[in-house]
Amino acid sequence: MDKTLFIFNIDNVIDIITNSSSELFTFKVDNGTVLYNLLQSFDSKFYKTFKPVSLRNANPSLFGNYVCTILPYEISSKEKDNIKLPEGITIEDIYSFDDDVDQQWHMKEYYDGDENYYFEKYRDILQEWLDPNDKIWLLYISDDFMMDSDLKEKVKQISTYERF
Repeated sequence: MDKTLFIFNIDNVIDIITNSSSELFTFKVDNGTVLYNLLQSFDSKFYKTFKPVSLRNANPSLFGNYVCTILPYEISSKEKDNIKLPEGITIEDIYSFDDDVDQQWHMKEYYDGDENYYFEKYRDILQEWLDPNDKIWLLYISDDFMMDSDLKEKVKQISTYERF
């Protein structure tokens, strides 16, 4: 006698494997006070749990995470010449070529597990290229802090996302 306990429709295998619900919200504002006031208007307790940080003051992990959202994770050899990078950084600095499997350029891991954050050696150049006027603020919501879905929708509506 066969019994079916659960049937899952899988939309995203990565979410199944990592059980990840972490999100990175990006904002462009003149200063943190503007963002603080806006987020407080959504929920008065917001800032006690979730604290946005400027890109300049982001820790190495968050900075690397942001760079990984701005630049494409993989590119073909044909696309390689169209990728815009700041002066002083080459494709080979950020990407490695995989000629064995798929002939693609893959972004190097920004964290190697030994507290060595790869993008830190290019941080000054990337900071000036990505945010010369210090207007980018980041809000990282980890798996540990579940955000109410209505509040998350409000935050999504005011956040920005760009790819260079």
